[in-house]
Amino acid sequence: MTEKYEFIDGEAGNFPVQRMCTWAGVSTPGFYHWRSRPLLATAKRRAELKAVIL
Repeated sequence: MTEKYEFIDGEAGNFPVQRMCTWAGVSTPGFYHWRSRPLLATAKRRAELKAVIL
């Protein structure tokens, strides 16, 4: 599920969120709930490593 939400979040400026949620088979409220949650420790670590790599 997280991969779908991350994709939608990354493309939100290019396509309507509601349409992408329908295409991906996830709920729009579920996406916005996921987006408002604090980052998990794993996600924080991935972001830190990504900054180091790039």
